[in-house]
Amino acid sequence: MTNAQILYQDEILKYGRQPNNRGVLADANLQLQGDSPICGDHLRLYLRVDAGRVQAVSFSSSACCALCMASASMMTDAIKGLSIAGARALREQFPAMVAGDVDAGERLQTPQLAGLRVFERIRDVPSRTECVSLSWNTLGTLLSTAHIARSNIAELAE
Repeated sequence: MTNAQILYQDEILKYGRQPNNRGVLADANLQLQGDSPICGDHLRLYLRVDAGRVQAVSFSSSACCALCMASASMMTDAIKGLSIAGARALREQFPAMVAGDVDAGERLQTPQLAGLRVFERIRDVPSRTECVSLSWNTLGTLLSTAHIARSNIAELAE
C-alpha cells in the first residue's frame, strides 16, 4: 500500500469531506482547544457529560487536512454515549493501535476501536500521525485536566 493509499482511503476522505459532529456544542459543559505545532491544525472539542456519560460531543476545527477532520469526526462518533471510563479507555487504545502495539490492541479491543482501524496504517507514514492524534490528545487532556464549566461533574474526579 502506498502512502497515498494509506492517507486517502475512501473512508478517510468521506469523513474528511463531510465530518460528523462538526460545530459548536452550545450546551457543552467541557471544552478544550487543541493545537498541533507540527502540522498547524487547531481543534476545539466540546463535550456534554451527564450521569457519567458523554451525552453529546462535537468539534470545531481549522484543520486543512482530511486526516485531522476524519479522525475528529470518527472519534466523536465513537465516544458518544460512552461512560467517562470508556472514553478514557478508548483514548488510551487508539494511540496503541496507531503505534502498532499489538499486545495493547489485542488486550484492549472494543467495538468502537474496530471502527477506527482505518487509521492503523498511519504508522507507515509517521509524518502524519500528528494529524490523526490531535483530536485524541485533546480528548485525553480534556478528560484529565478539564475546564469544568459545572463543578458538579463528580464522575471526572478520581
